Amino acid sequence: MFAAFAAFAAAVARACGHRRFLLNTLQLNRLPLHPDVSRLVGAFSSTMLLPVDLPPAPVFADLATRAQQDIGDALAHNLITGVEVSRELGRRRGTHRPVAPSSSSRPWAWTRHWAARCRRRPDRSE
Repeated sequence: MFAAFAAFAAAVARACGHRRFLLNTLQLNRLPLHPDVSRLVGAFSSTMLLPVDLPPAPVFADLATRAQQDIGDALAHNLITGVEVSRELGRRRGTHRPVAPSSSSRPWAWTRHWAARCRRRPDRSE
């Protein structure tokens, strides 16, 4: 999982021309809020923002190790959703624009769309 995330992050960075960004992904999140929650059927998920900050000359093993740390940190705070974090970041930045607008449980399904959106951005300095 960590290697796949690292590879995906590197691909997005290359397509967008940015080394620093947030990836918005889904996590399973079936919280034991009721004694019968295990008997419920359905998709229990929430969003999770994962920071990506690639060095200028990344080594894949280092990227996978960093991904493991970042995903572990994000999972340790699973009671706060990516939507809540995104809203707070927007509030602090003084904007209502989405901070990490794309989310998918299958990132390969939207890679082409993401790359097209990144190419339209005029500033590729980050």
